[in-house]
Amino acid sequence: MENLLAGQPFLVVRGQLIFRRDEEWVITGIHPGQHFTADEYRELPEGAPYQLINNELMLMPSPFERHQLVVGNLYMALTTHVRRHRLGAVRIAPMDVYLDENNVVQPDILFILEARREVIANPILGAPDLVVEVLSRATESLDRGPKRDLYARHGVQEYWIIDPEKQVVEVYTLQAEALILNHIYPSGTIRSSLLAGFEVEMDTLFEA
Repeated sequence: MENLLAGQPFLVVRGQLIFRRDEEWVITGIHPGQHFTADEYRELPEGAPYQLINNELMLMPSPFERHQLVVGNLYMALTTHVRRHRLGAVRIAPMDVYLDENNVVQPDILFILEARREVIANPILGAPDLVVEVLSRATESLDRGPKRDLYARHGVQEYWIIDPEKQVVEVYTLQAEALILNHIYPSGTIRSSLLAGFEVEMDTLFEA
C-alpha cells in the first residue's frame, strides 16, 4: 500500500478513497447518490479533493492554469483593498466552509465582514458575506445550481461567477432569500455593492 500511495497522503481510484488514519489503512467507497454528513466529511484526510453538497461528496479535480490565474489576480486585488480599509478578511481555496451538517464547501475566494470575524476558524463556521467561484468544466453546473442555492439559503450577500474562457463576470446579490443576477461585466470596471469603494478592471483579472 505504501508503494501505491508513493508518499501521497491519499489516493482516489475508481470511486475509492485510500488513506492512512491512526496507523491504519482506510478505504472509503464514494459513489453518486451516497449519503454523507459533515461529521463523516471531517474524517477524510486533509486535502482530499471533495466538497459536501446536499449530503453528497463531490469530487473536485485540480483546476487549470487559467482558473488559478484569475483566482490569484482577484485575491490580490481584494486583499489589498480589504486590508487597507480594515473591512474584514479574505480567504482563498482550499478552505472548508461549514454551512450546516449536510454541506461543506470550498469557495475559490471568500470575504467575511469585520463585524462577523468570529466565524473565522479552521474551518470557517458559517456563510461568508461574499463568495467568488471561477468556473471550470467540472464545476460550472454546481456553481450555477446547487452551490448558488446553498449560498442564498445561508445568507451570502454577494456572489460572483467568473467565466475565465468567455472572460465574463456575473455579480449576484441577495434578494428575498435568492441570489439574483445584478450585473454582467463583459468588460470595464467591476464594482461591489458590499465592499465600499472596491473596483477591479476586467483586464486586470485576466492579465497573465
